[in-house]
Amino acid sequence: MEDAESGERLPYASVFSLDSKSGVTTNNFGYFSIKSNKGINQLQIRYTGYIDLLLTLPPFKDTTLVVKLISNNRIEEIKVVGKISKYGYSSGQIGRIEIPIKQLQTVPALFGEPDIMKILQLYPGIQSTKSGFSSLVVRQ
Repeated sequence: MEDAESGERLPYASVFSLDSKSGVTTNNFGYFSIKSNKGINQLQIRYTGYIDLLLTLPPFKDTTLVVKLISNNRIEEIKVVGKISKYGYSSGQIGRIEIPIKQLQTVPALFGEPDIMKILQLYPGIQSTKSGFSSLVVRQ
């Protein structure tokens, strides 16, 4: 068992005989051995990332086959497009959080003024320390 393009051996491919209802896997080098019936034998060959193959074989005795599987891992080109700022990142500086004034005004305020420390705690990865202290723990 090997790759059709590169010729690389395909270990642990699944080989199943539809006639005798038995199956084997290929060894580390892509080889397998399976007993066939006296009549025509159909082999179903599967390998992850490759197109399944159905072989119809006439009755043979100790025959060597070279099975080449075709990969189905064809992906199209992916283009990543973005705007780069003067800092080299699309959103400005890494770790920088901008809080618009309108957002500050929408958060319920204690004693008439919004608390910036409480608002920062609403962001993911930011926690307060013990009560009574004005410090934050920021997880990276």
